[in-house]
Amino acid sequence: MQGLVEVEIDRILLRTLYEMIARTKGRCLLIKPKKLLKRGGLSTKPVDCAIANYFLKKLLDKGLIEVWRETSHGIWYIIYDTSPLWKEAKKLLKS
Repeated sequence: MQGLVEVEIDRILLRTLYEMIARTKGRCLLIKPKKLLKRGGLSTKPVDCAIANYFLKKLLDKGLIEVWRETSHGIWYIIYDTSPLWKEAKKLLKS
């Protein structure tokens, strides 16, 4: 049962990330886990922030996003317009 919940949260976070990229007018998108949760309409409790951070770290490991800055307040991630994730999100917007 736990695996299904994780898959559902990942799906919501990915959809939210696609929507954020699609609405971006510039060439990059800065994001923190809490911002992703807020835009997705999910809870921003610390345990949920950890789940969102884990989701973003999986994308980082796949090379789809990069770390922009690490501070004592958390990690900022950046998605450039050269990322396959960016291109996929923009392609979905056009269709």
